[in-house]
Amino acid sequence: MKIFLATARTADVAWGAAHGMLDGVFTFPALLAAESGDDARAHLLDLCRLVPGPIFAAVQTIDAAGAHRDGKELARLSDQIVVQVPLAEETLGAMRRLHADGIRVAATHVFNTAQALLAVRAGASSVVIALDQLDAAGHDAIGVVRDVRAAFDSSDAECDVIAVHPASPTQFGACACAGADAVALDESHCRALLVHPLTDRGVGQFLGDVARLRRVADSSAQLARADDASGRAAAISSSRRTAITDAVARVAPSVVTVQTEVVQRVQADPFDSFFGGRSGTQTSAGLGTGFIIGSDGVIVTNAHVVAGATAISVMLRDGTTYPATMVGTDETNDLAVLRVKASGLAVAPLGDSDNLLVGEWAIAIGNPYGFMLGNAEPSVTAGVISGVGRNLVARGEGPSAYFDMIQTDASINPGNSGGPLVSAAGEVIGVNSSIYSTSGGSNGVGFSIPINRARRVAEDLLSHGRVRRPWIGVQLESPRGQNTRDLISRGAVVAAVTPGSPAQRAGIRSGDVILRLRTHTVRNRFDWDAALLDLRVGEQVPLVVRRGGREVPVTVAIADLPEVSAPKVQVLRELDVVTLTPAIRAERGILSQRGALIYRASDRVMGELAIQAGDVIVQINRSPIASAEDVSRALDYYSGRGPIRLFFERQGQISSTDFVIR
Repeated sequence: MKIFLATARTADVAWGAAHGMLDGVFTFPALLAAESGDDARAHLLDLCRLVPGPIFAAVQTIDAAGAHRDGKELARLSDQIVVQVPLAEETLGAMRRLHADGIRVAATHVFNTAQALLAVRAGASSVVIALDQLDAAGHDAIGVVRDVRAAFDSSDAECDVIAVHPASPTQFGACACAGADAVALDESHCRALLVHPLTDRGVGQFLGDVARLRRVADSSAQLARADDASGRAAAISSSRRTAITDAVARVAPSVVTVQTEVVQRVQADPFDSFFGGRSGTQTSAGLGTGFIIGSDGVIVTNAHVVAGATAISVMLRDGTTYPATMVGTDETNDLAVLRVKASGLAVAPLGDSDNLLVGEWAIAIGNPYGFMLGNAEPSVTAGVISGVGRNLVARGEGPSAYFDMIQTDASINPGNSGGPLVSAAGEVIGVNSSIYSTSGGSNGVGFSIPINRARRVAEDLLSHGRVRRPWIGVQLESPRGQNTRDLISRGAVVAAVTPGSPAQRAGIRSGDVILRLRTHTVRNRFDWDAALLDLRVGEQVPLVVRRGGREVPVTVAIADLPEVSAPKVQVLRELDVVTLTPAIRAERGILSQRGALIYRASDRVMGELAIQAGDVIVQINRSPIASAEDVSRALDYYSGRGPIRLFFERQGQISSTDFVIR
């Protein structure tokens, strides 16, 4: 099915024509002349040069003589011109005369089959059906398109059916199912068809959305042919459309496949080395999902999807591929922002993750198992919001570091990481990130990063190139023992306050129990870590602590995470670690299976990193630590890339510390 643009302005079609997005144009010479103050001839000639398809030009008069005169004048400009004549008793003669002169005529104001057949007998090569006018009059607009197409087919009439002004993507697709040869859109009616609202964007930019509507039409036409072959109705039954199908239709065009390439140096095989072989490189590929949040090519995905990548590319659902650059990553929140050089892309509508209801629908969209499914179309799974404000405290390969997450039973499989979690309203409410699984596949417990947090991280990365990690300057007590319930019921007890920190200036003391941070109730250290994620540097935040049996309100000024004063090389020199062995574990009673034991650290490193000799480093950001060499590699990699979160075991409990190394 072809797509035409209805416009009175020449400039509107220039961008679309340059990118091959238009099959034709509906235009109005009288309005062109009024806009420019000149004769419309030059504008029409410009359109003919810009657009390879037909130019439908409307006559200015509706009497027979005037319509014939205007039509001949228009047709003299180019053989591309198709003269639009309103179908009325007084213009039928003009249509016949224009047809006799070899001029193509499009009959407008056609509202039923009888009028369409009358236009064909008058010589019309196209009939134009205004869907919005039929809808306003209470008629079945798609039914009229279907009936006219059937009448033409049964009478062997060689006449195109053009529908104008569809009110929704559903109606647009139904036009193809009903047999329309083309659909004409204008700016005002395109507003309802766009994936995101048309605010200050020009017509040229929303033509990218028109290109996606073309794919809707093509798929709808294929469905119509399949329905016809099986003897079923051409239109999709409305009973099959649900809140889920509508939500998917709204968000899926913005979902992309993220492809990565990682080049690693590997040692040569010992046998090859004997014959002079050398170490080389090994290239591995990775796949994940992302979604577009800016029509200028801004994309959100998970940090672990692009971790260590030497090359990144992004594929749209139609197979178009762009090289991508990394704007920045936030390892703590497992988020990354990419950019591609493109414009007019479909943008995912973002919702509000602060007002979710447990039990409401949740839809996961992504690319499970990459291209094993055969194409770039995203897959959809549905479930419900199983919980909100989830803190993952169980141990896996490394300590859990996910706070204030959305839990869902919508299946999140390998390859879904970085894709959107969508509400029934068709808005993104989370970024799919992780699953709790013993097998590696989904078993109904998936977790997504709230979209409000992802939006803040993306804004930081786009504005500053890094995430500004909020810092107060308190360390909380870690209870001894292995029972997770002890951690949950312990409370957020302040163990130490960093000298000169915002907490000290606010009057917070060691032994205070933090009860509330803004509207967040703080019951334990996990609630505290979750509440910190919602803070922004520079804010003045109300906080309530319990001290000596009474509640004390304080106000804390949120500051940037302090930088380590020593350079990276010096930090590595002042921190001595050794790979954890079974003998060391047994001797010191260490619970972690793998890690690196700190056996010496300088006073400066211990003070600024909040670690001490005897601690076991088990993870740095998202990188599990299994050896002393892993510590060196991780600090080397993450230094200068933003905040670093180091997880360590101390007295049987996992703690963390945040810092920055420039």
